[in-house]
Amino acid sequence: MLADQFYTFFEAEKLVSRFEDVLKGLGLEIQRGSELEQLCLNIIDIVEKHLKPHLRDPKADIRDYFRGFVGMQDLMTKVIKAQENENFHQLIPHLKKLNIANPLQNIRTSVLNQENNKVFELFVATLCLGLNTDQIYVDDPNQSKGDNPDIIARIDGNNWGFGCKALHSQHHQTIFKNIEEAVDQIEKSESEIGIPVLTIKNIVDHDQFWPVINIQEFESGEEPIFGSFLDLNVPASMMNAFVEKMYQELVSHIGIENIRSTFKDKKSQPGCLIYCPTATSLVINQYPVTTRLNIFHLMPFDDVSMECISVMKKLNHQLQLTE
Repeated sequence: MLADQFYTFFEAEKLVSRFEDVLKGLGLEIQRGSELEQLCLNIIDIVEKHLKPHLRDPKADIRDYFRGFVGMQDLMTKVIKAQENENFHQLIPHLKKLNIANPLQNIRTSVLNQENNKVFELFVATLCLGLNTDQIYVDDPNQSKGDNPDIIARIDGNNWGFGCKALHSQHHQTIFKNIEEAVDQIEKSESEIGIPVLTIKNIVDHDQFWPVINIQEFESGEEPIFGSFLDLNVPASMMNAFVEKMYQELVSHIGIENIRSTFKDKKSQPGCLIYCPTATSLVINQYPVTTRLNIFHLMPFDDVSMECISVMKKLNHQLQLTE
């Protein structure tokens, strides 16, 4: 697995050291026994097993293992890049959450794990800092009153408010309620314009994007055979279809006019950004290579401004950066 990713493995190992240095610069450390520590050790372990194939368990379902690898690598990259911005220190309260929650943003976590939701706010804030914003406000993760968007960042001359919500149900009423709450937060704030940001990591079926193709035999004790796509456009299209279905069901049950009324005469743009993260596998140079699928989809309920589309494109660009 990942036989052609030797260089990437070692770059990820170096990334752990750089990440530790960034945290130490803020007076923070990776706590022993935390999930954060385990994920960092996981990266080092994967490097060792790459070099020593005899350490691998051929019957193991490695997908969660490698989801942790690419998810942690992505988060560390975003944090390291964000520390170049002079406002990085404002993220310290959220960075502290990394030690008390599973920090991954590409796997399912429990609805009870509210700290993971705060890490999603941190993740979006790092993207905003990557845009070289000269002003950013991040709502206190410990004393949030719900009367401010989670992030206010100055982008292209305007104060953008982002209400970040983690969906834990595909039910149309739950999704609509989250949108309403985000719009209300933006409206009550000092932001000039804004948009809800919803992550679907807890409702998407990650195994569809990286299947075991002999599932019955695997469950009977045989070695798993992992599916791998020839083109990233295939899993990307699958994700598009998931978001489109979510949109159609929302409009069908809530009604487009009811949804639009939520945004009428409000600061928020009439739509929301849907964050779609997962891990998949691609065939590259005849080898299956673990690959992240990481993108924002714009879900419009009415005409959104060109400025909104521009900001979404810039945030999407930040998502794709690997260093």
